[in-house]
Amino acid sequence: MSAAEIPSVDPTAAAEQASADITEQDQVDLRDRPHLRAVFPRVILSHELPPAEQSQVVDAMREAGSWLGRTQAQIEIRSATAYRRAIDSSRSAVTQVSRRARRMRDQDPLRALALIAGTAFIAGIVLRFWRSHNS
Repeated sequence: MSAAEIPSVDPTAAAEQASADITEQDQVDLRDRPHLRAVFPRVILSHELPPAEQSQVVDAMREAGSWLGRTQAQIEIRSATAYRRAIDSSRSAVTQVSRRARRMRDQDPLRALALIAGTAFIAGIVLRFWRSHNS
């Protein structure tokens, strides 16, 4: 959905509709749950508010929405940056290991072969030990 297809919403009308959707049972539930009343002090029960305070609530909701939008954008930018750095670091590490392995293979092939054989031997012992204890 593009930005042109997103319908604009009047925040005041949305707040009025939301408060009209709240039933009497919801009000009782909120009054019985102080932790919810602390988070949503009078926003959910906005039909109890005078019109002047309702506009303050709408302004606060707008400001909170704007802050959330900015925060989300910052998180996306920082996540993308961290991802790029991780990719670059792993590519660099792979290149460096590959270069060292190639140099070792070219300069001392017998030592490289012994290292590979020793690693395979130790891995075989570890796998045999692990299989014997898990069966």
